[in-house]
Amino acid sequence: MKTIILKKYILLILFVMIGYQGFAQLITTSTTLTVDQLVQQSLGNNCVEIRNVTSNMNGSVDGLNSFGSFTQGSSSFPFSNGFFLSTGDGDKIGNNTIGTDLSDGTTAWTGDADLENFTGIANTVNATVIEFDLISTSNKISFNYLLASEEYQQNFPCNVGDRFALLLRPLGGTYQNIAVLPGTNTPVGIDTVHPEIVGQCPAT
Repeated sequence: MKTIILKKYILLILFVMIGYQGFAQLITTSTTLTVDQLVQQSLGNNCVEIRNVTSNMNGSVDGLNSFGSFTQGSSSFPFSNGFFLSTGDGDKIGNNTIGTDLSDGTTAWTGDADLENFTGIANTVNATVIEFDLISTSNKISFNYLLASEEYQQNFPCNVGDRFALLLRPLGGTYQNIAVLPGTNTPVGIDTVHPEIVGQCPAT
């Protein structure tokens, strides 16, 4: 059996469907599960054992639920179910169309040192972190994720903004971020994956 310490970080608004009032189909979300129930339901199976699930950094410092579960519902969302982590109020994600900015959270809800180290940005705020031990009977594990951000507008992608990290650490080893652009060490973020912003910056 292999034991891997997995630290899952997010610095983004995940699975937000805004600005599509006329034709959007919404995912269904809930913030009622504990962090342990959330991870066990989404990742636990006969080949994987999940232990020591914690979330010491999330929106609770501001009275917000910044993680939860989702199902595809009647939408064409690419994943049928799973969990989300957010830099804002998770109760606003999915279920209803919201036409306003989702800038929830204060600076009391801080960033995370490992997230900053692995994504190359500093002075972050509103990070949601879930950590757990993963014991697998298989020698291959895969994670499907999607980064979505309401900062994909105006010239925000031309500057450092929302970033995501998925950190794996074999027992006794060091962390490695696997949420990188294929064939590189470049972390996934709105400034590393975006179309051309005309007059501001080229596509990357």
